[in-house]
Amino acid sequence: MTEEELHRALDPFYTTKKRKRVGLGLPMLNRTAQQCGGSLEMQSRPGSGTRVKAIFMLNHIDCPPLGDINETLRVIVAGNSGVDFDIKYIADGEVEYFSTRKEQAVVAEIPLRKPIMPARQA
Repeated sequence: MTEEELHRALDPFYTTKKRKRVGLGLPMLNRTAQQCGGSLEMQSRPGSGTRVKAIFMLNHIDCPPLGDINETLRVIVAGNSGVDFDIKYIADGEVEYFSTRKEQAVVAEIPLRKPIMPARQA
């Protein structure tokens, strides 16, 4: 992102996407992190990528339930073609990593961007 895009990224009515009216949900992520005592940090260099770091205080009374993180990531990845995600998740001292580039290399014949539809019941 350019410097201007980085500053505007937390505006809920701003997106750089031409065909969509919504972005990645950064304003909602920021608000949710702040409401539970956390924060959001963003760094970006055009052509190199953008780093978003969200910190949540999981023991804060206003922290919403995390829900199904795997399903959330699946929807975000499938809905954002052309965007590579490298995610580091830390909770209770445990660290998990997820990278769309690495996952795509493992399952080369199955596109991560195409949602898999469940089989129809007869």
